[in-house]
Amino acid sequence: MTKTKIWMIGSLAIAGLILLAGYFVGVSPLLAQASLSDAATRDAQAQNTANESTLAQLEVEFAQLPDLAAKLAATTSSVPATANMPDFLAQVEAAQVASGSKLTNFAQSDAQPYIPVAAAVDPSAAPVEPAADETATDAAAGESAVQPAAAEIVPASSAAASVLNAQFVTGSNFAVIPVSMESKGTLDQVLAFITAVQNGPRLYLVTKLDITFDETEGGFTANMDGFVYSLDTESVAAVADPGATASVDTAGADTN
Repeated sequence: MTKTKIWMIGSLAIAGLILLAGYFVGVSPLLAQASLSDAATRDAQAQNTANESTLAQLEVEFAQLPDLAAKLAATTSSVPATANMPDFLAQVEAAQVASGSKLTNFAQSDAQPYIPVAAAVDPSAAPVEPAADETATDAAAGESAVQPAAAEIVPASSAAASVLNAQFVTGSNFAVIPVSMESKGTLDQVLAFITAVQNGPRLYLVTKLDITFDETEGGFTANMDGFVYSLDTESVAAVADPGATASVDTAGADTN
């Protein structure tokens, strides 16, 4: 092997080493940096896509704000933050005028703290079955009665309790106010009065209804027992978002 060939082989080897050194020292770090940049770009694009989706959802919710505000106003009128009985009495009087009946009695009891149905009813207790003679007596009385029978209305609170979060609505912020009233008039008038009271702005949950016919006066009398409610919304908001307010008094619902 001549010296020329040896020099050529050595030169090629040195050139190869230089190329390898240049790749590892110069090109490889640049490729790694480019790969990291691509990954960062993909992450940024994914984050932008998520932000665009969130923004679109916020725009939809913002467009719904007027409807939500209207629903909130209706709910606040239905279950106000205080007892506000003068407004409810005005609602009852308006129902009386619209129906043509005569309101002969209106009684309000002291407010009571709300007790969840699950806590008030023992699920292990067996239902009480009426005795056979009592059932027969009731059936006979129903067949011979001329006057409309009293109607016991089961409250819808048991169904509502399944959707109420006990963490937010408790006896310390939700008050139950018993209200009873009596109305007289024709059958159509007292029924119209009952419907108007139940469908007014303020929620009135009827728990007992008794309609009787007075043969002496020749008219009908409706006796209703039920509840109106008040909810301390500031207390509920404080439980839902403790950071929204620094201090909220939750000692009890305002019943004034």
